Amino acid sequence: MSERILVVDDELDTLEIFTRLIRKNTPYEVETSPSGEEALALLKERDVDLIIADYKMPNMDGLELLKRVKDNDPEQLFIMITAFGTIEIAVEAMKQGAFDFITKPLEKDHILFSIRRAIDWKKIRGENVLLRREISQAKLPRKLVGESKAIKEVFTLIKQVAPTDTTVLITGESGTGKELVARMIHAQSLRNKEKFITIDWGTIPESLIESELFGHRKGSFTGALSNKRGLLREADGGTVFLDEIGDAPLHIQSKLLRFIQEGEIKPVGNPKTQKVDTRIIAATNKNLETLVKEGKFREDLFYRLNVFRISVPPLRERREDIPLLANYFLEINNSRFRKQIKRIAPSTLNFLEQHNWPGNVRELENVMERAVILCERDTILPENLSFFSPPIKSGEEYSQILKLPYKEARNRILQEFNQKYLSNILKNYEGNITRAAEGMNMKRQSLQHLIKKYKVTFPKP
Repeated sequence: MSERILVVDDELDTLEIFTRLIRKNTPYEVETSPSGEEALALLKERDVDLIIADYKMPNMDGLELLKRVKDNDPEQLFIMITAFGTIEIAVEAMKQGAFDFITKPLEKDHILFSIRRAIDWKKIRGENVLLRREISQAKLPRKLVGESKAIKEVFTLIKQVAPTDTTVLITGESGTGKELVARMIHAQSLRNKEKFITIDWGTIPESLIESELFGHRKGSFTGALSNKRGLLREADGGTVFLDEIGDAPLHIQSKLLRFIQEGEIKPVGNPKTQKVDTRIIAATNKNLETLVKEGKFREDLFYRLNVFRISVPPLRERREDIPLLANYFLEINNSRFRKQIKRIAPSTLNFLEQHNWPGNVRELENVMERAVILCERDTILPENLSFFSPPIKSGEEYSQILKLPYKEARNRILQEFNQKYLSNILKNYEGNITRAAEGMNMKRQSLQHLIKKYKVTFPKP
């Protein structure tokens, strides 16, 4: 069954424009209503996938209609039509839950792009559970990718330390790929046929950490209904990866130190120690030296872990790897979602290379996953990108944005994205709007509208 769109406007000419446009250019069904009151009555009789409503209507304006619709169904997708220059109304609509807004004068490309983006989002949201299940079941390769000097140094260190039993400390920001480094060390070691077990402190209640790591005897505490081997013993002969070791409680740190020094564990409730041959690889995004000075991390444990350190560089320090990584994630997500996208447009790669990537490789992976889902052609275009962190911006400015309501913050970030992207494109084409529009796969008039809308300045040809 095709998606249904409801257009609400008191101007019959506008209703006719939307009806013709949607029926001619999309597979969607379209219904119209000349007022907010009639729209609400229609919604009681049947569901629609998307509502497009003008702000300026008699009796009940678009904002009031939006409020009534959201009160009844918070998940209903809603696009507001506003007059050019009334940005305050658009921001208020976004704050109240509108998915997007369209400014007058109406432009075909902008309208169709906004509609398709909303319908795609509804499909993604509706299929999310099934999608995640398929993704979790897919056996997809995961590896460190790059040709930069910085990442090649990491590869060299992995190759050097993997054949040994030396304890390794991996440092780096969140999302840089520290667990991938640990897995590569295990895969290239003599222990690669045995288990690789990850321990994430955040997923284990503090009261159960000792039992999870070292095991326990039956009856040693309430709820201990049977003997438990513990994760360190489960990985006997293999490798245990202690992710975010800086979060380990102090009382556990002393027991880890004993294990690393003696190769022995003492299960909860058991007076005897047990020998275990498990290699330890730890990782952190914190400065352990600072934690030691603050008394939050044991100095002796730090020195035991810091025998061989590998620092994984942030993505912003190896920007030359971004095209390679982006194409790698394109290949993976083509397989995941049964897509046949052939390439990433040069203009898209250009913007990816300029982004600051505070979330590092994990953020790039998420951006590419969403881009593949939304892309309807054989090429990833800039319009398919959706960033989960702001473009390059100072920490102070970003912290102020984070204090805004969600929709307003999103709108601010999208505005900066458009300004930076359009400025860069126009600079690359030396201010030639016609050539820039061709490079963006967009009509010249649409680009002119965006330039005016976002007040973009650029050198004239």
